[in-house]
Amino acid sequence: MPMGILSIVLGIFGLVLVLIIASFFNLWLQALFSKADISIFALVGMRMRKIPPPHHRRRKNHGCKSGHSLRNR
Repeated sequence: MPMGILSIVLGIFGLVLVLIIASFFNLWLQALFSKADISIFALVGMRMRKIPPPHHRRRKNHGCKSGHSLRNR
C-alpha cells in the first residue's frame, strides 16, 4: 500500500513540475531564438521574485539584437 501512495505523490509532483515548465516554455523559446541567454530556471526564479518574465525577456532580446553584450550578474 505505501508504494501506491508514493507513486501518486510522485505523479502529482511530476505533473505540477511539467505544468510550471510548460507555462514558461514559450518565453524560453523566444529568448533562445533571439540569442538572449535566459534559462528556463531564471524565468521561474523571476516569477517567484515577482518580476514579470516577459518584460525582462523583451529587454534582453532588444539588447542582444542591438549588439550589446548583456551578462548575468
